[in-house]
Amino acid sequence: MKSKHLLLISLAAAVINIALTPVASGAAAYFGYLMIICFWVYALMWTVLNRSVNASVLILFFVIALSLITSLAYFSTEEIRKKFISIFSFITFYWMLSLPRETDDSNRISFNHIYYSAIALSVVFAVYAFAFPSISYTPYGKYGDLLFTMGMGNPNGTAVYVLFTAMILLLAISLTRSKLKKVILSVVVAALAYIMFLLSSRTVLACFILALLCIIFLPSLKCRRTFRYIVLVAPIIMIIIQFAFNDKIGDFELLGKDLDTGRYVMYRGLLEQISNEPLQYILGNLCKYNFQNFHNGVLTIFASLGVIGVIWTIKMWNICLGDIEKTIKSKYQKLAYFFVLLFLLDSVSESMTMVGTIPQGLFVYLMVKIARGEVVLNSTDLNSEPESFAQERKLYDRTSTD
Repeated sequence: MKSKHLLLISLAAAVINIALTPVASGAAAYFGYLMIICFWVYALMWTVLNRSVNASVLILFFVIALSLITSLAYFSTEEIRKKFISIFSFITFYWMLSLPRETDDSNRISFNHIYYSAIALSVVFAVYAFAFPSISYTPYGKYGDLLFTMGMGNPNGTAVYVLFTAMILLLAISLTRSKLKKVILSVVVAALAYIMFLLSSRTVLACFILALLCIIFLPSLKCRRTFRYIVLVAPIIMIIIQFAFNDKIGDFELLGKDLDTGRYVMYRGLLEQISNEPLQYILGNLCKYNFQNFHNGVLTIFASLGVIGVIWTIKMWNICLGDIEKTIKSKYQKLAYFFVLLFLLDSVSESMTMVGTIPQGLFVYLMVKIARGEVVLNSTDLNSEPESFAQERKLYDRTSTD
């Protein structure tokens, strides 16, 4: 079995897991385990076959070990399975990102596999969103107000599933020569946009709008490092804004919700707890927080791994994105690169895409592979390269160092 088959099994398991969650959560959990295991074995198999381990991964193991040791006093067996999965997913996600670019063409996955998975997810979302209202809306709160979740739990996390699906279809639209296919896929993307609106995830909606703008302005967009710097510091800027202006803008409503939905109290409470033990500023408290979602990617990592973990994560992403910028050879890779940036931008209000929660982490990794050019475009109706690409490549080479 080639390592790419493990990645494809993980993707298929993710689709089945999402599809079954609203109606058979017990069965869905088993596919979730399969997804995580295949994701991890893929990284392990690739490492063994290539007989190399990135030094950054070894540093990550060291940081996690330090945080575990220094926070053992907070260890609890409560929900131990979820805690193990959280740590396991985080390590595997960044281990995968650290893997060098795939050079064996026979071991590259096909874009069609990802595309058909996106089509399947589109059908799943349409069925749950429009055919079964009893599943789509979940009672919550003291008075049982109905919340649109499609039966998949956290609407913000679910919105990331829908965003990934829409992004893959947008890539297919940009690649296909068929006008009819462009029209059909555009209609599907519009339906997905409406589902994102119903999920009321404002950050995901903003990312989707920016994705559409990327499509429109792609010819003039340059893969400058300025973009990655903005995205990587955006979660930190959001924390500063929350503390500086919460009293002034916190009650402002957008899409039926206050701008501050309790995040300010959560942020302040976390910092007050950590202030009692200054060592946690440096090494975090993995045993206590265990990548608990603090609705901010950087803050979630800070709580579990401290400042060291935050620095490591930002450095890791900076290297990863910088490598992508240097290897972009086509318009679809450039578009996928900006989609990766948008996934990271979502971490200003949620942590899944930066912490690597599965399956969101799997979706981010697949987009990274597309941006790296590690995905095969083998369909007859896909047009991956314009004839004038040689001139574009020279332009990329000049601007990538700007």
